[in-house]
Amino acid sequence: MKAFVIMPYGGTDPERVREFKRVFRYLIQDSIDNFDSKAEIIRQDHTSEGGYIIRNVIDNLATADIVVADLSYNNWNVAYELGMRHVMNKYGKDQVVQIVTFGTMAARGVIKDVGRALD
Repeated sequence: MKAFVIMPYGGTDPERVREFKRVFRYLIQDSIDNFDSKAEIIRQDHTSEGGYIIRNVIDNLATADIVVADLSYNNWNVAYELGMRHVMNKYGKDQVVQIVTFGTMAARGVIKDVGRALD
């Protein structure tokens, strides 16, 4: 089983980085290990994949058996990635593209437009 974890990483704040590492290790990783001790647990910041990061994230979202999302903080990246996984499950993995926009209002408008086009 492949499990992909999407969560905040803490950025440049050392205390936040430590906090998120503890959440990952003691809550998320332990829970997945208890479910399947042979699971491959992937977190994007723990991979050596180079290149275009969002492409790697999309590939991991598409190929993971389960996706675990830490929604305990208001993190746009986590919400965006979770939304992409929902679209993959609803419309198929070949229907997902990344739309680059500037500003949150434009991003919301694009998401609404894409949703209307797919329904």
